Amino acid sequence: NLQAKVTQLERELQNKDDGVEESRKGLLRQLRDLENELEEERRQKTAAVGAKKKIEGEFADMELAVENSNKQKEDAQRQYRKMQQIVTQYTTEIEELRSGR
Repeated sequence: NLQAKVTQLERELQNKDDGVEESRKGLLRQLRDLENELEEERRQKTAAVGAKKKIEGEFADMELAVENSNKQKEDAQRQYRKMQQIVTQYTTEIEELRSGR
């Protein structure tokens, strides 16, 4: 009877050990999954930061291009106004020469 109790206790202890081992393996799997998930999030964050910097750089380039285009437009408008004045002046001179004949 005592031997049967010892055998029974050993079986129960082994079952508990098996349960603990299964729990440990399950927790290790969860830990690996979480580590993989964390690593993937880090990669995504790094990619997002890189993309953000690239977009910010492109935006700064575009702002500079717009600024340069605006300056060129203003220069062209000034030249156009000067040309209009010259044409008006020449037109006036031609009219005066014609009327003087």
